[in-house]
Amino acid sequence: QDSSLAEGPQTSICDRSPTLGKLFAALAKAQGQIKDAKKNADNPFYSSSYADLASVTDVTRKPLADAEITVMPLLGHHKDDVGSIVATVDMIIGHASGEFVVYRSSCRAADASPQKLGGAWTYLRRYTLSAIGQTAQVDLDGNENVDLPKEPEPIMAKSLAKKIRTAASKNTE
Repeated sequence: QDSSLAEGPQTSICDRSPTLGKLFAALAKAQGQIKDAKKNADNPFYSSSYADLASVTDVTRKPLADAEITVMPLLGHHKDDVGSIVATVDMIIGHASGEFVVYRSSCRAADASPQKLGGAWTYLRRYTLSAIGQTAQVDLDGNENVDLPKEPEPIMAKSLAKKIRTAASKNTE
């Protein structure tokens, strides 16, 4: 439990199978088939749009299943050392071979009400699933053809990619 969560969502690999080669090969195959998620929801707080969890799930479900990969979110919460409510999602990424990685993401929730925890869990699941699938979010309104500044990649996507590369290099040693 870490009070540094005020910095934003935290991520880590908290468990994995002894080998990962088959899982990573299947994940690479699936990622090659996954399309970008369409922005279909509005965030009035930031006056922006985003791809909701259903949109991200729509573009990842079949390619992951075709590659014999399952993704199972386990939801939890706790109080950190300063008393804030922290929502957690342990995302199990499993392959038919039995290889797996458990990827933990967490962020502070406004409170422990079902609505606030549900919102935090949905946020974490959406970004974690986007990272697993290497899914970008694209505009529905044609702005992809206009020279606009690019949105930064989610921090968790970069973090997960780095951790997967690190785990893969340890697996091949």
